Amino acid sequence: MVSAVNDITWRKNAETALQRSLGELEQTNRELNDFTHIVSHDLKAPLMTIESFSSSLLEDYEGRLTNEQIYKVKRRSIVRMPEVRQLLKLIIKSEDGSLTPASNTRHFYEPDHTMFLDMTQENLDRVMQLLTLNKILLKRPVGVKVACPRCESDNVTTVPVCPVCGGRMFVKNVGASADPSKPFKCLDGCNQAFPEVGITYRCNQCTKAFELKESRYKHTFEFALNPQIRLEVESQVDDAEELEQWEQQSQDMEERLENTKAMQEEIRDQLRTLITSQLKKNS
Repeated sequence: MVSAVNDITWRKNAETALQRSLGELEQTNRELNDFTHIVSHDLKAPLMTIESFSSSLLEDYEGRLTNEQIYKVKRRSIVRMPEVRQLLKLIIKSEDGSLTPASNTRHFYEPDHTMFLDMTQENLDRVMQLLTLNKILLKRPVGVKVACPRCESDNVTTVPVCPVCGGRMFVKNVGASADPSKPFKCLDGCNQAFPEVGITYRCNQCTKAFELKESRYKHTFEFALNPQIRLEVESQVDDAEELEQWEQQSQDMEERLENTKAMQEEIRDQLRTLITSQLKKNS
């Protein structure tokens, strides 16, 4: 009789302990959810306030703001774009604060944007146009590029050829009987000597081969940071980088809190299973 009473008492105590433990875990989860919401809100609030203020300012006061004031608000929003900041940081770090075409026939710039920027040529052109329209970059013509007659791309490569047959294999014309006025000899068809190497072009976009007389032309431009707003832009880039770090911290915090919640759930399930199993053994 005493043993039965003790068994019932133990089971009730175990069930009470189980409920208390589960209740404490649920309370911890609720507090964790509240903490997650508060931290996430605190981290994101400055970003939301800035974006909201910029939009409201343009909507409510556009008629009262000067063009320069409107451009300044727009510039701040534009600099928030990651691709824009990539390009601006590259230009700011360059010696003369500009991006200059590397040659007349290749769609590359100095500093070499392909080594520092993670974007396609199409995106680079789009970003440059956006920055130019909003007076962040100033562009000036510095030359002319050969462009493909088919697709009009100026991303072309020069190809040296034999001027007689168009062959691409030739060597220096040497030997006792060689004509010094014709220093090159074709090995790709006509086997003739010639005075100068001919130049043709190959489009890297559509692969069309063409001669200079077939080509179209495009102006090449140098893009330089507007010196009148250089300090403003540098400050906006730094601010945008700091805001991005806040966003990343917010995301990291949410991920860590979600992982903690998952661990709490797992512990609760394991505790319930353990106590239930123990109750069955003693029943």
